[in-house]
Amino acid sequence: MTRTRTGISLAVVTLAIGALREWLGDVRSTGLIALLEIKPRMRDILADPARAAGAWKEISAPILERQGSQRILVYSTDAWIQGELTRRHPALLKGSAATWTDSAAWDEPAPDWRLNVPRWQEVLDQAPRSVMTNYTWDYRRWLAGRCA
Repeated sequence: MTRTRTGISLAVVTLAIGALREWLGDVRSTGLIALLEIKPRMRDILADPARAAGAWKEISAPILERQGSQRILVYSTDAWIQGELTRRHPALLKGSAATWTDSAAWDEPAPDWRLNVPRWQEVLDQAPRSVMTNYTWDYRRWLAGRCA
């Protein structure tokens, strides 16, 4: 789990499915927004007829339990998983609440924050109401002096 050094309200994490309930509770206790990415490597499990129902339940149950009382956003870079998330949790999709600022493709570990600067400027030029980034501290530092 990562928390920002600036206190901005966003948490990003990569989890094993079974740890979701615990992580959401921790995020809620700190007042952060949970940004949950379902990694493409989970597709085999989520699409497997023998395991899909249980796997989706492990993802969806904790989200559904908390969606009225906790800010949770979900997404995947896998088109099939994103489609399933759209069907199962349409109001909780990442893009429904804010503009995603990052553009550098990665899985783990994260690339240097500077790779996102062109996209950050593009998003800033659009004057979005809210933004999300994996690089909160760097983004805030980059943003200093750029807003009225």
